[in-house]
Amino acid sequence: MNGDLAAVLATRDASENPVRVGLIGAGEMGTDIVTQISLMKGIEISVLSVLRAEHAFRAIEIAGLSAETYV
Repeated sequence: MNGDLAAVLATRDASENPVRVGLIGAGEMGTDIVTQISLMKGIEISVLSVLRAEHAFRAIEIAGLSAETYV
């Protein structure tokens, strides 16, 4: 994979084939990761594993994403 990260992610976004990330935990750092990834094109959180669902939904809310689109 040649090129810079922004170019690679732009290509993935254009082809509607984003990099899918699985994340364990939605504490302070996990929430930061959810928020940062939500701002990027070509990459998405596909799985967020937590012990308490309310933590995942809080991270989604902080990231400015719609909780209705997540299960």
